Amino acid sequence: MRFAAFEYRHRPRVAVVEDDGTLFPLPGVTSLTDLIRETGGLAGLLAAGAAAQDVPPGPHVSQVRLLPPLRPSSVRDFVTFEEHVEGVRRSVSGEAGVPEQWYEAPTFYFTNPHAVFGPQDDVPMPPGSSVLDFELEVAAVIG
Repeated sequence: MRFAAFEYRHRPRVAVVEDDGTLFPLPGVTSLTDLIRETGGLAGLLAAGAAAQDVPPGPHVSQVRLLPPLRPSSVRDFVTFEEHVEGVRRSVSGEAGVPEQWYEAPTFYFTNPHAVFGPQDDVPMPPGSSVLDFELEVAAVIG
């Protein structure tokens, strides 16, 4: 079962998404993050999703603005790519290699949870910037 957070007619909604892109909105639900919290996890989420499929379908995914699926209160960005660690170290201190401590404990930093965008949203360029660094990010939701 797939879920989507979306905006339709200027209102945020959550729906179950069928393979053909048909959306089955969950009545009264405006946040997938809140729905997960309120239903107590996966079992409750799946039950809410199953109930949504018993009501008439809503708009097609092509007719809505997709929102970020979740609005996390915290985002931790882990540094997991060895060559990246080595490159950053070289650019900052001029030293080569990866510090031994990196192999013993995951390195992460807290990043801005308000900088999560939907799939078709424009990402604003920070003031004073002339170039952006594009990266592929993979997320894991825990909890």
